[in-house]
Amino acid sequence: MMTNRFYKYFGVFLIGIVFGLLYLFFFQAENLGIITRKSLKSGSIWTGEADPNLSDLAPTPVPPIKILFAGDVMLDRYIRKMAQEVGYEGIIDDSLKELLFSQQLVVVNLEGPITDQASVSLGSEVGSTNNFIFTFEPAVTNFLADHNIKLVNLGNNHLTNFGKEGVISTLNYLYQAGIEHFGWVASSTDLEEFNQEYLILELKDYLLGFVNYNQFSNQQFAQVVKTVEQMNSQVDLLIVYTHWGNEYAPEPNAVIVDQAHQLVEAGVDLIIGSHPHVIQPSEDYLDSKIYYSLGNFIFDQYFSAEVSRGLLVQLELSQEFDDDEQAKAKIKPSYSEFEVLMESNKPVPVSYTHLTLPTKRIV
Repeated sequence: MMTNRFYKYFGVFLIGIVFGLLYLFFFQAENLGIITRKSLKSGSIWTGEADPNLSDLAPTPVPPIKILFAGDVMLDRYIRKMAQEVGYEGIIDDSLKELLFSQQLVVVNLEGPITDQASVSLGSEVGSTNNFIFTFEPAVTNFLADHNIKLVNLGNNHLTNFGKEGVISTLNYLYQAGIEHFGWVASSTDLEEFNQEYLILELKDYLLGFVNYNQFSNQQFAQVVKTVEQMNSQVDLLIVYTHWGNEYAPEPNAVIVDQAHQLVEAGVDLIIGSHPHVIQPSEDYLDSKIYYSLGNFIFDQYFSAEVSRGLLVQLELSQEFDDDEQAKAKIKPSYSEFEVLMESNKPVPVSYTHLTLPTKRIV
């Protein structure tokens, strides 16, 4: 009996100590310097309103981020052959790897599906039908993800080279590698469910909108403009990645220029063009930037100097605060340009850094 009574009183004693410690911590800790209440007064309820004692403090901007945009990536045909010999690590050199790793995100146009099907373009005759039918082996997803290429545009004229099964396979492999995607991939009704016109992505507290326009599909340009108008107020920066224009043309035609201007007028901040396989001029239009074509990024076209060059665009986003409206941050974009050079049987390097290209008004 004495033993049971001892344990009973000892338990009550311990409970009293616990409550005493809790009181000390939650109600007296402020006086001891353990808890500093800057947003709440004693006895008040936090409603989300700012503490008047902190009203003179300037808001803290979100750290800047860097996003790199590149052009067409084709990992079949001769690139596949080279990768079989030296591994995918060997198809780009250290200077390019360093640039890729310095970004928060790298965005490219993935010019073909990812499947476990055998390549039909590898070893095919140049100019033959099979020479333009692409599939990339599943190992390419590790190569992309390991080099910070975590967002790909699928809205192009080669994604459906292996039909519906090829598209499904591509989406599965991208998902497994943690690579995001967007793009209007097809014109046929049996593939409509895979058409993804836009993506909203949050990156380090910046809300970014990515829209695709694929000229080589049944995607209506008017619908793209409407999508841009609807997304404009939902994101901090709106980017359109296009697949358009004429292959190997040194400048965009009048139709492409007009479409680019319409997109900017609808609210686009940055346009990145692909498909021509050559670098085309850039343009400052209103308060936005237009790159009509970045050319190739990783591609086995070596027949001219124009197709062997590719432009990389680095977008750096930072925040600045207006003195008259400190509570609201303004997103400030700035751009740097780099160039890559593709040569047969050599890893792709950054050939020029911070390249200064002429920016002109396209008329």
